[in-house]
Amino acid sequence: MRIPSFIYKKYPKLREILSHRNAIYNRQLEMVERMEEEGRILVIRPMKPMAAGRIEKDVKKLAALYDEGYACAKAVMESEEAASFMKSVSILSDKVL
Repeated sequence: MRIPSFIYKKYPKLREILSHRNAIYNRQLEMVERMEEEGRILVIRPMKPMAAGRIEKDVKKLAALYDEGYACAKAVMESEEAASFMKSVSILSDKVL
């Protein structure tokens, strides 16, 4: 996504970086998905679409989102998948040390 030259005119490097941000973001998502498939990371993500926008100001919505995220993380960390992942990580860290 190219940002017009009149935007951030005094900051051309920022404009250049922002122009490539979507591609960088997509590469990062691909990396996370690949590492998750390889079993190198455990990803905690929302179980359903978020009900708050990117610049949400409604405190009730933000509190609900926080509570949902906390519950989601707790559920993942109590799962068999997380226990298995943590066990594999501790085995690997023993080999490194």
